[in-house]
Amino acid sequence: MNIITQIARFLVSVTFIFSGFVKLVDPLGSSYKFEEYFGADVLNIEFLSPYALQFSVVMI
Repeated sequence: MNIITQIARFLVSVTFIFSGFVKLVDPLGSSYKFEEYFGADVLNIEFLSPYALQFSVVMI
């Protein structure tokens, strides 16, 4: 059972590292996704849309 736990930990860590690398390479793409999330169709907090690029840089 311990080997399964270690494999799961490794896979989760690789997933998070890869995700962080993708965000590091393209912060502008992440800001587009933030703008979509802040839109009226999803979260309806449109007043945060002008700050999407800053949010993406801070998240990285």
